[in-house]
Amino acid sequence: MRLKTFTAPTIAQALQKVRSELGEDAIILSTESGRNGARLVAAKEASDSDDADAAFVPGLEAQAEEIAPLVAARDDLRAALLWHGVPAPLGERLLRAAEPASHEPVAALAAALDAALTFQPLADRSLGRPIMLVGPSGGGKTLTAAKLIVEAHRRGRQTMAASCDTRRAGGIEQLEAFTRILDLPLARIGEAAELVSFAAAAAGSVAIIDTAGCCPFSVEEMRDLEELIEAADAEPVLVLAAGGDAAEAGETAAAFARLGCRRMIATRIDVSRRFGGLVAAAGGRLAFAGAGIGPHAAEPPAAVNSLSLAKLFLSAARTTPVATSSAPDRAADSGKARR
Repeated sequence: MRLKTFTAPTIAQALQKVRSELGEDAIILSTESGRNGARLVAAKEASDSDDADAAFVPGLEAQAEEIAPLVAARDDLRAALLWHGVPAPLGERLLRAAEPASHEPVAALAAALDAALTFQPLADRSLGRPIMLVGPSGGGKTLTAAKLIVEAHRRGRQTMAASCDTRRAGGIEQLEAFTRILDLPLARIGEAAELVSFAAAAAGSVAIIDTAGCCPFSVEEMRDLEELIEAADAEPVLVLAAGGDAAEAGETAAAFARLGCRRMIATRIDVSRRFGGLVAAAGGRLAFAGAGIGPHAAEPPAAVNSLSLAKLFLSAARTTPVATSSAPDRAADSGKARR
């Protein structure tokens, strides 16, 4: 394998040099650009003439053998990121952050995710503020609220629950079905002012507040949600479903981040195939706080870390070739990080 560094004033010009010297089959290992120009490291499988030349250059064969597994790992990562629809700038950032010394794709991607993203479980918080679940309609906020309430009650913590979902038919009744089993009252919140007294009564407790679906691009709806957050002095946590368009997910996450969201819970992972939207959302200012597991309230949200996310990414991408459009089967490892 031939490995060479190319420099030029721009990335495009450096790529032209790569194609001119190494041909269209060359693999781009890394790219850098700045005020001093662009720098690319490219590699290509050796031909017979390359092997002959290698005999006159001490160490070239050893260098090629050493770089080959890294090239394969990097190709796997690039293919997986493309398959999941990770936006190009974020994908390149992850590739640059991948551990250079690792020839194993899962370890390399885990290192990259750990460097580029943040992971902060909901357990890593004090009981000083209520948790308010926010996000677009259909993301799974009410089920996630039920999971958090059931888990807190199971741990013997004093728990309080409220719902602001008064506009959707059956919104409150759905959550009330779970709180009734636990013999917990559910506060029905119709106005922001009612959250002030709820938050005061919930001091020192695990307080979970469900909200109605909110369009992130509606100024009026976002303003109303902001009033609820301020009235309860709550920590807003974005609940975001997997499988959506990555650009849309990134814009949605940015909109809720402006309301104070710093963490998000991923849902619908078990019925989705591509997770570029979740990475795009977390690539901004949101930390992964957890992921729902199945449709049952008795199953609490699971913690998400860089290794579990890397396994999920690569297992999904490997089960279906990048060039095909058929949905991949879920690998065993991905079953641990479901909706």
